[in-house]
Amino acid sequence: MKQKEFNYKIVGEKSLKSWDGKTYDYYIEKSETFGKSHPSLAEFVKKNHYLKTIPRGNKVIYSLYYLGELCGVAAFSYPTGVKVISKYGQVLELKRFVLRNDLPKNSESFFLSICLNDIKKTYTKVKLKGVISYADPSKGHEGTIYKAANFNFIGKQSSQTMGLVFKGEIFRSNLLYQDTKTGYKLRRLKEQGRAKFVTMPKKNIYLYNFGGK
Repeated sequence: MKQKEFNYKIVGEKSLKSWDGKTYDYYIEKSETFGKSHPSLAEFVKKNHYLKTIPRGNKVIYSLYYLGELCGVAAFSYPTGVKVISKYGQVLELKRFVLRNDLPKNSESFFLSICLNDIKKTYTKVKLKGVISYADPSKGHEGTIYKAANFNFIGKQSSQTMGLVFKGEIFRSNLLYQDTKTGYKLRRLKEQGRAKFVTMPKKNIYLYNFGGK
């Protein structure tokens, strides 16, 4: 399904109530934080994303509303790894991308494409080269959505990480040290010997190049 078949409007922060008299199935709101003014965004990500956490250091956050209800969030920030910038240039990283499962077909690629186009138009002074993202095979994510949005597969992470397994579910070891419900749960399971360390599969890396190459 092409973008033009979706009836949408992108708006700025806190302007969802500024209706223009038209009817839109989709509204996309743009903000810069998960802060106190947007508690519903943080709650949505924690409830629906497999990591159950919100990322830090966000540059821009897009929230998708379908028929008036929050149904998706995409959070972009600068990469935390120094090697990412030196290897791929000035890019943003897609830290969180999550939508409800009951949305119309192709909603994921539609939403992501709108976000990418807006970033490309908005952040011209920064001279961004593109957006990088990672797909975690341990969670069944191979990168299908990224391929549909014209990302290029550029390889796998070079470093090998460890994870914890409990009742067949795999958690990345960095969650163990976070001050979250998941982190607390994993620490208890590890202390009790109920969660075991395993070698994690390397994440797939995808790059969306604003230069079109």
